[in-house]
Amino acid sequence: MAAEKVTNIGLEEVKLDEDDWLVTVGFSRPWDYPSQEDPARAVLFMLPRAEGTPAREYKVVRVDAATGEVRGMALRQENA
Repeated sequence: MAAEKVTNIGLEEVKLDEDDWLVTVGFSRPWDYPSQEDPARAVLFMLPRAEGTPAREYKVVRVDAATGEVRGMALRQENA
């Protein structure tokens, strides 16, 4: 995800689900910031936007509780 220049990275939630830790991480991408400019240009060039509050995306990382091995990553569902 480094190529997407994510910002505002934050640990949102950690919970144990049977044998796995579910770790939710929130972040923003450059095109998530409000802009007065052409949104297509902002996405194409991944330009950061300083105006307003950016949207956030959330990923849930599933980690084996015994070994610490990452088992997977998925988008957090809105009703989760």
